[in-house]
Amino acid sequence: METQKLDNLGEPIPTGERYGPEKFYTDVDAWLYARSLHDGGGDEILPYDGGGGCYALLILNDEERSVVNKIYGDTTEAVIMFERSDGIVEVEYYYTEKEARDVWAMIKEDVTQKGE
Repeated sequence: METQKLDNLGEPIPTGERYGPEKFYTDVDAWLYARSLHDGGGDEILPYDGGGGCYALLILNDEERSVVNKIYGDTTEAVIMFERSDGIVEVEYYYTEKEARDVWAMIKEDVTQKGE
């Protein structure tokens, strides 16, 4: 039996396995979420609708980028996670940090307007 490899934070390195209807859609989503918790929840955090959820922007570091790109065969540089009030975590992947930050700015504006 092969031992699962661990990243530099002791988290199992994902393989791309799909979970189905659970808290995370794939083990990659779960891994990125766990890694973001080591950094305090992501590069930027934005609560949504008085406890109705939370957005997090995560700019991938070299290790995260390497693992994600190896699994998906692309050049993902950032993700935006949304943890819903029911605990489900949705993750959107972005090819560039600029693209993620542009979407993040729209989310921020939308959340701010709804909070007024």
